[in-house]
Amino acid sequence: MLLNVSLMKSLNSRGYYLEKKIGQGSFGSVYQAFYRRRPYIKKKQKLACKTVNGSEASEIFLNKFLPREVEVLCLVKHQYIAEIHSILQCQDIAFIFMAFAENGDLLKYLTGNGKVDEPQSRIWFSQMVSAIKYLHSLHYAHRDIKCENILISKEMNIRITDFAYIAPEILQHLPYDPLISDVWALGIVLTIMLFNDFPFEFGKKSMFKVLKNIRQKNVCMDRKIATKLSADCLKTINKILEPNPTYRPSINEVAGMPFIIKNIIDI
Repeated sequence: MLLNVSLMKSLNSRGYYLEKKIGQGSFGSVYQAFYRRRPYIKKKQKLACKTVNGSEASEIFLNKFLPREVEVLCLVKHQYIAEIHSILQCQDIAFIFMAFAENGDLLKYLTGNGKVDEPQSRIWFSQMVSAIKYLHSLHYAHRDIKCENILISKEMNIRITDFAYIAPEILQHLPYDPLISDVWALGIVLTIMLFNDFPFEFGKKSMFKVLKNIRQKNVCMDRKIATKLSADCLKTINKILEPNPTYRPSINEVAGMPFIIKNIIDI
């Protein structure tokens, strides 16, 4: 998406400047940006900017999903959820400015650094659980928890954004509880952090075979890595990756698991 001179001048007049493109979304781009209250003030605030092009987005996205995301971002305030700075509308493009995560997203981190050891995985997973527990307490579901939507700050804390590793009940087009589906997605992310791999083989397998693996809980784990993990960690993965949503734990139950309680953080 090309931003014309008129758009850039409009943003600059409000103190917002786009520096470089750092990502691409379905209906727009993500930029590294900064905010300066006055042109003569040297100090600037580093931000990320997500753009949504109304001419490219579908009607259901513009009328349902985008307003929901904006509503959530504006209402919630939590240390592990990306903080919104402002939202601007210029012509047919929406600009969503939020706090910048210096260490990128979790997917990029795993690509560059490999798997995450258990102590760090426990810290990040606990932060995710804290954020989702808060979100669920407000009767919101994230619905799209995945490594790309988990940012890592300068202080190496996570920030959840972009309100899927999709739960099996969604793949089967069954009625589902989005809160319980969020828990499934958290289990997928935890497993990917620990093993740097998806827990259920996809490859060239049909969706039917993938679902069969999920229903039978055939979680793919590198044995050399698994043998070094604590029993509490393995039990958490096993309980969360429960294919039957009726028996899958709620986020409050996950927060009370020994693997989480070992972290001295407020959840």
